[in-house]
Amino acid sequence: QGARDNSIHVSLTDASGKPISDAQVRLTFTMPAMPAMNMPEMKTGAELKWTGSEYTAPIQIMMAGGWNVGIEARRGNELLATAQAHINAR
Repeated sequence: QGARDNSIHVSLTDASGKPISDAQVRLTFTMPAMPAMNMPEMKTGAELKWTGSEYTAPIQIMMAGGWNVGIEARRGNELLATAQAHINAR
């Protein structure tokens, strides 16, 4: 079975809850290397686009398993926010 297309949606708001619409938002999925299975680290990412209410992008999750997810939002050289999560793709 090949990778499936998925849609990523990220909301980015300021301290008062107002949406931030002028950021560059990048999402990275990383699966750590598994030397016992002779498998190198895998990584995929996407630049998310503002849709008028949130940031979104299509992304392919290459295989089932545990993935670390990193999200970074910038405005020029200014780092606005970062977030880390873990998902289990099936």
